[in-house]
Order: sequence, then structure tokens, then C-alpha cells
Amino acid sequence: MKNLFFFLLSFFLLTACMTDRRNVRRLDGDWKIATYKQTDKLGFTYIIPASGDFHFQKYKLKDEKGKFNYDFSYYVSNDTVRYSEIGEYYSVAKKEAIFLNSFDSNGEIIKTEKFHIDILTTTDVIFQYNDLNVMHTFVLRKEK
Repeated sequence: MKNLFFFLLSFFLLTACMTDRRNVRRLDGDWKIATYKQTDKLGFTYIIPASGDFHFQKYKLKDEKGKFNYDFSYYVSNDTVRYSEIGEYYSVAKKEAIFLNSFDSNGEIIKTEKFHIDILTTTDVIFQYNDLNVMHTFVLRKEK
């Protein structure tokens, strides 16, 4: 019984590491925003016209962090909201998330966002993160 417990524990840890590696490997490259949605605290979802790019540089998990940058804008109430960030990203297997550290012009970390990957194929990814009031959902398509 003891051996079975250690086998199952080892299997689950190995599976988590393999999923982590696969997600990092598949994120590598240039991605275009196909759809952007915002869901408020009450559960109302709004599809927002948006455009932009995300770029992830592949890294090996032993190196701990890769580089990213994104530039996107969306349109609400006759106004354009624009985001442009550079930084590093990393994965934490136990949390099943990708963390993005954004840098200021001096290379200092100004914020960390936790993104969940809902679906990840070789051509599509659904990236989500929560701020205090809104769930942001990006459907990204890989550029060829």
C-alpha cells in the first residue's frame, strides 16, 4: 500500500511538470487577439472590439523565466484604451497558471498578473485574468 501511494504521488507530480513544460513550449511565438471579453462581478459578459499582439519567447523551465511583450487596444464608450508592456513570464505547475511580471523603463517589476490558460492548442489559446472588478478573457490565435 505504501509503494502504491508513492507511485501515485510521483505520477501526479510528473504529470504536472509535463503539463507545465507543454504550456511553456506552446506559448512560444507571436499571437494575435481574435476576441476580447470582459465579465463583470455580476456575471455580465461584454465582447469588446480589440486588436493587438502578444509575443512570448520560449524558455527552458530550468532557466525559470522567459521574455514577453504585448501591445493591444480596445474600444469602449467612444474611447480607446491602450496597453503596452514588456517583461518576463514564468509558470508555476501547482497553480496551473502563467505569471507575467511587467517592467518599467528601468527594468524594475511594476506589477505581476496571473493568467489562467483555459485551452491551449498549437494555434489557439484562451488567456484569462482577474482584476478587482472584471475577468478579462483573450482568445489568441498563433501567427504563422
